[in-house]
Amino acid sequence: MRLIGARVQVESQQGRVQVVDTTTGDVLADHAVVAPGEASVVDDHHGGARPAPRRAVRPQNRCGERFCALGPVAEAFIAGAAAAGQTRLGPELSELSALEAAHGRDALLGALDRAIAFGRWHAARS
Repeated sequence: MRLIGARVQVESQQGRVQVVDTTTGDVLADHAVVAPGEASVVDDHHGGARPAPRRAVRPQNRCGERFCALGPVAEAFIAGAAAAGQTRLGPELSELSALEAAHGRDALLGALDRAIAFGRWHAARS
């Protein structure tokens, strides 16, 4: 950001691309040449590494919306199940939501937390 509007020169030599301040001759950036379509990014130019992208959980129906209303643990359960390849969560979420009425919210959230820790994505195993 500090270089917006500055006059620079871009030089390519010996497999490197350099951005040079035309006033002082200082090298402002130095990158290796990469193949077309690739990017050479130096995290320090941007204040450090970028955080990993995080996709938000998007419920597909009312049952999913009610389940997500349980909070971050419920969203983490859905994200973990999706990452594990569980494609039919609808019936599972309905069964899991019913457990709140039987056992209470705290017990359900504790069970979901354990399910996430142990990679269990089904309401019951046959």
